Amino acid sequence: MFFLEIEHELINLAQDSKHVCLIGDFNARTGHLPDFFTPDSLFTGNVCDDFSFSETRVRSVVFEKFSIPLQRTVQDVIVNNFGYKFKEFCKNNDLYIVNSRLGSDKDIGSITCRYRITVDYVIASVNIFEVLQDFDIHDFCNLYSDVHKPVSFTISRPNHQSDRRYETHIESQPGVKLWCPDKTGQFCYNINLSDVKAIEHSLNELSCNIPTAREADITKIAKDISNLFINAAQESLGLQKNLPPKHNACNFNKPWFNKDCRTAGKKYHLAKKKKIHNIHKTVENKVNLV
Repeated sequence: MFFLEIEHELINLAQDSKHVCLIGDFNARTGHLPDFFTPDSLFTGNVCDDFSFSETRVRSVVFEKFSIPLQRTVQDVIVNNFGYKFKEFCKNNDLYIVNSRLGSDKDIGSITCRYRITVDYVIASVNIFEVLQDFDIHDFCNLYSDVHKPVSFTISRPNHQSDRRYETHIESQPGVKLWCPDKTGQFCYNINLSDVKAIEHSLNELSCNIPTAREADITKIAKDISNLFINAAQESLGLQKNLPPKHNACNFNKPWFNKDCRTAGKKYHLAKKKKIHNIHKTVENKVNLV
């Protein structure tokens, strides 16, 4: 119920804003649980919609531009019950954990309590990451708390033109078509063996010089591996134009699509998340969603 109450407040208070940021003690130990959807999970989880794909594309652009890691590094690897609920809350509301992704805590994931656990988080919508700065988890001080460490960060002035800029960039870049199982053989055939050997050579060199290995060398190998699969996918599946998000081209720009419509839509999706209709698919429950 705790996270449902927060979700209701988000609907009521932040429905017209793309810049959302929450901070506090969530009593959640998340370990390495992902706080994001991937394109594959959008299909297998039956939550695929235009808005989800739009958010995923914008996240990719923002995280790449500001060198924000998608996978989090953590020192507290334990997951508790609240951790699972917190993860779903973040994924369902397109909020991302800032801890271990920015500032002095980047790629560290420091603990936030004196008991060697992490339960204090800053979570934010993807647009906030453009303006978040100087994220720090400070040393414990009993002047501030008897348990928790101080957490600080800076927010610069938002650029309200950023959303459209990201969308324009996304639309101008063609993307690989969705995976087709029938193309598996063709995909394997189109993997460039010369590139594979070059990657193997780079990995062997790196493994022989681990003490002097640089982050740039590791990053280059990772990009080479990524390009290897992307190039094979392009040749096998072909490209398609990234269309602008439909929610910007349809109802959201209509004069009748006002605040009440937004609220009703979010409440509808929130009701679906409770899985009442999914568990008991009756006409009555479907009507009650509306």
